Formats: sequence, C-alpha cells, structure tokens
Amino acid sequence: MPWLSVITVTWNAGKALQKTYESLRNQDNKNFEWIIIDGGSSDETLSLITSFGDFVSKWVSEKDGGIYDAMNKGLSLATGDYVWFLNAGDCASDAEVITRLYKVNGAGVLYGDAKMITPEGKDLGLRRGGVPSTLQLSDLRTGLKVSHQATIVKRSIAPEYNLKYKITGDLDWLIRILKTGASTKSVNGIICVFETGGVSGTRYREAMIERYNCLAFHFGIFPTLFAHIWIIIKAPFVRLFYRY
Repeated sequence: MPWLSVITVTWNAGKALQKTYESLRNQDNKNFEWIIIDGGSSDETLSLITSFGDFVSKWVSEKDGGIYDAMNKGLSLATGDYVWFLNAGDCASDAEVITRLYKVNGAGVLYGDAKMITPEGKDLGLRRGGVPSTLQLSDLRTGLKVSHQATIVKRSIAPEYNLKYKITGDLDWLIRILKTGASTKSVNGIICVFETGGVSGTRYREAMIERYNCLAFHFGIFPTLFAHIWIIIKAPFVRLFYRY
C-alpha cells in the first residue's frame, strides 16, 4: 500500500504532463502511486502515458463531466493514505517534497506554499497572501487560503467533489473537510509549482459568482457579502503588487 496517491487530471496537455512526470520521477521518496485521469485526449497524451511505463500505477482515458468529475474518478482509484492532486503542468517544487510531507504526516490536512509560473515559465512568485501558520475553517471565509495543488488530504476523510460547482469545487471540498474538525499541519516552504491560466483565472467573473454562492452556503449570506465587498475594493491593489 503506497503512503501517497498522486492524482493527475489532464486533457490534451501532453507537454504539460511531461513536466509533471519529470518532477515525480525525480522524487527521492518513491512511496507513492501515480494515477492519471485523461479526458479522452487527441494529442500525444496517450502515447506519453504508455511511454512512462509502470511508473504510472493506474490510468483512465475517457470523456468526463469536467475536472471535478475526473478528480472523483481519481479518488475512486486511489489506495494511498493521503491524496495529492497535481494536474498536468503542476510540479513538485523539488526532489525532496514527498520526503518532507512524510515526515510531518498524521494530520488530516497537510499544506504548504505554492509558486506560480506562466505557461512560458516566467516566475510570478508565491501565491498571493501567503499561507496561514495553522489552517482553520475560518480562514476560508473569503476563499482558498492555500492552493489546491499544495493541499494533501487523508484519503479516509476526502469526500467526492460536488459536481454542481464547475470552477470552485476545490474550495467547497476543503471547507467540507475542515468542517469535520480535521486537524491541519503546515509543511514549511514551497511544495509545488503550478501554471497560471486555469479555469478560475480565465473565467474570473463566473468564478467570483460561484465562489460567493459556495461561501454563502457554508458561512451565511451577509458575512460573505461583506467579505466580498472588501475583496472587490482591494483587488486592484493586490493585482498590482503581485504582478498578475
């Protein structure tokens, strides 16, 4: 039984998948399984997957109902104590990440920092706002305070993603996990590098509306409304400071 299940969702992103593979291949701790869920790609993805050989523990290639449906497929195949979603193009930050994660395992949620890059490889620095020293449910009242790619969760407490959310299902997922009282533990430093330009970035207005609905459901309408007014006010300054 592997300690960790790394789940990668991909679709027509062969070059990006190669980056993810290389970052996992270089890990000094190999106590993990790699599960790839492909949405029925028509590019070189399938030939790449087969070229990876038995380094890929399990893989599926078929049409799905969106990214969170694909992630649910990955969860259903996982056998590790923990699950970590690194989608095509997302990479472990260095060769010792899984070793560092293993040393602090035991909490329900392990998390760290994430560095952002453009698809061309330009460094955009750390995810805006930093990460809390101790992640709590209240930290999520205004949205994700840790990147989904930098969040590792015990499989036994990881629910399926709610498919009614098309963009912010990862936020709803983590809120539901922390609502169970799951313990959290920070892994100091950067644990992943991910490319900008995801769905929530390219469909900003739609993402904001869906995020508001998600947070209002979990935390109440008026607290969420006031929090979003503040988000809108400070957004131009945050974008200027973080250069994206």
